[in-house]
Amino acid sequence: MNVKSKPTYKAIKSGYISKFKIQWKDIDSKLYHNHISNELSQHNIESHSIEESINFLCNCLKKAATVAVPSKIIKLKGPQFKASPTTLMLLKISKEKYQLWKSNGKKNDHLKTDKILAQRNLRKQLRKEHNEPQFSFQNICDAIQQLHSGKATDELGLAAEHLKNSPTTVTHFLTNCFNNIFNNHHIPDIFKSGIVTPVLKKGKNPMLMDNYRGIAVTPVISKLFECTILPRLTVNFNQSPLQFGFTKGLLMLMASLIITEARAEVKQVTMELFISYYCGQSEGLRRGRSHHTTRCVI
Repeated sequence: MNVKSKPTYKAIKSGYISKFKIQWKDIDSKLYHNHISNELSQHNIESHSIEESINFLCNCLKKAATVAVPSKIIKLKGPQFKASPTTLMLLKISKEKYQLWKSNGKKNDHLKTDKILAQRNLRKQLRKEHNEPQFSFQNICDAIQQLHSGKATDELGLAAEHLKNSPTTVTHFLTNCFNNIFNNHHIPDIFKSGIVTPVLKKGKNPMLMDNYRGIAVTPVISKLFECTILPRLTVNFNQSPLQFGFTKGLLMLMASLIITEARAEVKQVTMELFISYYCGQSEGLRRGRSHHTTRCVI
């Protein structure tokens, strides 16, 4: 019994890169031949160049294969997913539990229960991150309170006080705007502008351009958006605990304590201490940070 099947094609989500393999063994020969014959009958070779006719034939064959020959996906590469540190930890635990269960013969014992529990925790975390709610009214209210008062106005003439003293309708309006930015993945151009004022460094020659530093006043709305989205972004930050000066709660004084303790430790065994640092001066920043190593004999 011969059974003919009509090829079906599943829609691929936008943003995905896919490769297909044509299944010629399942071809509908009659449909394939009829499609080619109908296309070629509408083309007059005499009124077209050889190159145009060859291109027409190639396109005709491809269209006929698309209609009459089924295909399957052999490679599907979607958009990259950046996992949070919690997800990476649960993923590692899930792999370890699976390998342990596999190495013991895949028995129906407590190892299988541990594997299932680890996979369940991983899926629960993925669903939690994927279904994370959008910006709420309270998120915008908290971000408005984080804005600093008494600062200069931006190029639109707005300051933090304009938002702090505004009614709740403004907060609802901003909530909808920020959610649209989040959904459309598009930052408006008004967030990317600002006023830059050159300020002369103390004791420097005012005739040299490098002796000035720029003070930028960005729009207060962009600062509000930054205060709103920053708590979510910091969840995925994997920063070294030895990063001082740019980390909240870690002062440079704490870094000096580590160096002091290292000096005291090597002093007991009469060893050499090497201290490596980066040049943070303006010249070093302009040309690329230079690396230095200091040799200290204790």
